[in-house]
Amino acid sequence: MADTATRAADGGAASVQAAPKLQVHVACEPIEEIGDQETAADVPLIDVIAVGHYAKVEPQFAELALDIAISGPSQSNAGLFQERNALGILRDFTGRGIIQGELGVPFFLPDPRDSRRIIAVAGMGSVGCFGAPELAFLARQLLWALSRLGRKHLATVLIGSGTGDLDVEAAVASWMNGAALAIASVSGSPPVEHLTFVEQIPEKAEKIRSALLTFRTSPGIPTLELTVTPSEPIPIPSGLPGSSGRPVVPSKLSSQPVTRLWVERRGKKYLFGWFLDQASHLRDFTQLDLDTILSTNDKLAAKEEPDYQRKKAEYLFNLIVPQSIREGFATKDPIVIECDNRTAQLHWEMLVDPSLNRGLVPGYEFLGIHPTITRQFRNSFGVPPEPPPRLDHTLRILMVADTDANRPLPAAREEAETINLLFEKHEQSLRSSGLNQRVLVESLVGPDQATYDSVLEKLLNGPRYDILHFSGHCEFVEEDPATSGWLFSKGKKITAYELSRVDRVPGFVFSNGCSSGVIPRDGAAVARRAVPSFAEAFFKQGVKNFICTAWPVASDRARDFACRFYEVLLGANTDRRGCMYEAMSEARKSIWCVTPSGTRTWGAYQHYGNPWHRLP
Repeated sequence: MADTATRAADGGAASVQAAPKLQVHVACEPIEEIGDQETAADVPLIDVIAVGHYAKVEPQFAELALDIAISGPSQSNAGLFQERNALGILRDFTGRGIIQGELGVPFFLPDPRDSRRIIAVAGMGSVGCFGAPELAFLARQLLWALSRLGRKHLATVLIGSGTGDLDVEAAVASWMNGAALAIASVSGSPPVEHLTFVEQIPEKAEKIRSALLTFRTSPGIPTLELTVTPSEPIPIPSGLPGSSGRPVVPSKLSSQPVTRLWVERRGKKYLFGWFLDQASHLRDFTQLDLDTILSTNDKLAAKEEPDYQRKKAEYLFNLIVPQSIREGFATKDPIVIECDNRTAQLHWEMLVDPSLNRGLVPGYEFLGIHPTITRQFRNSFGVPPEPPPRLDHTLRILMVADTDANRPLPAAREEAETINLLFEKHEQSLRSSGLNQRVLVESLVGPDQATYDSVLEKLLNGPRYDILHFSGHCEFVEEDPATSGWLFSKGKKITAYELSRVDRVPGFVFSNGCSSGVIPRDGAAVARRAVPSFAEAFFKQGVKNFICTAWPVASDRARDFACRFYEVLLGANTDRRGCMYEAMSEARKSIWCVTPSGTRTWGAYQHYGNPWHRLP
């Protein structure tokens, strides 16, 4: 804690607490290079380097540059780096759910380059929800934790300003507010004494320095005694572009391009926020009659005529999407929509942006076909930790099809047979390439094999499967969503209750049954439920990629969709295996406008997960 000063007032002595002190520096260099050089004699070495991290977003920009720097091969970790196939440490940890990005929760790991230093990944929460109060909370939590760890010198980018959420002045004020509260509240340990803001663009570095000086002299601020260096303006070389951004990172570690849209419904408002390119655009909202939006959404899925679909799709897009964020749809990269249980109801895949001319290919006007939509689901249910990687080099698939004797599905049997053949061909291709990779498909096809007990026993006692493919009847029970699920003979169902007993749910589940992905519409009721709905249960159990349907689908078109999906994912007719979003796009195109049932079926398919995921 700060020293105590004593002063006399009106002949008496009053003991007052001196303002907490913090020396703030501004360094004009890349974050990945900070800490390698000596500091001034009176400034301790940098012992912490921090970057920000949004929940469910792979490392971007400053975090990605730092990831490359700490993950690159050296004399001590060259073999490990090669074994990880050049995946960065932070990217690896993010993919496994170890780094989660919850607001105000820092993640610490030793800096592989210097054992005296640690890396801090500061959680920023969900995309679109980060503002000045959230940044102040992040700074407070981070500096308090570092003080308790006995750290003296934190170097960080100006978290909150690099993606357009806050301007420099607001970000600096939030940082200082949080720092003042952290330093004042530390007990039992000396606080962090030095804070270095790292910015490689000279213009922005000077803006940070100026904002610090302005904050230091502003009235009404939390008590904090600041020393700011350098005292002189940071020189700006002539001809240097001020918006050059971060340098291009090596392709082996660069994150795949993706446009991320955050959507949430609060009351009658639909709130939006973008995370794309170098900027997270300002948030915006739409406030309209909910019955109009939901009824238009339902009509979009109910009709089979392509022209009617386009018109309703354009109408819903214009109705709900604010003008200020529409530029984000003008992309060739997949769009990831982070939705909650209310906004998941909307058929984002079927929307059409009328301002975009996507070419002459039929179907390309729909966002689900081009550039494609992938979803990520936000919920309040905890997610189990990532299981350890398997070392037997075997890709295991559990195939379940045609499960109800009372309602046979010949198309489901055909689907299972075709997909089995595709996996056999995939294994042959792997072996011919010299890869030591086995592919093992266990099939439970037909009501005699695919029984309630046999499937549940496989999931509970069998090996850990990588893929679970289900092709059969599924039921959504609106009155009691937790009792929705896959149908078997004798009226039995695998529901959310059964799934809650499965601690080894495969990482990829394709639930090819009617309405298998319906999220209950009453969001408030969902928040109070102790048991999730059937679709939510998969997310709760840790499924990484989940394909489902939003309404009843025709069995023949469902078969065609699944077969085309696996053809692309496995690279059956090419030398290149596709990723999830490519396989989803091609599968949708394969049944769009082929028949009336295809026109109505293609938009029902939804993918939750990572659009760039590929099978091993």
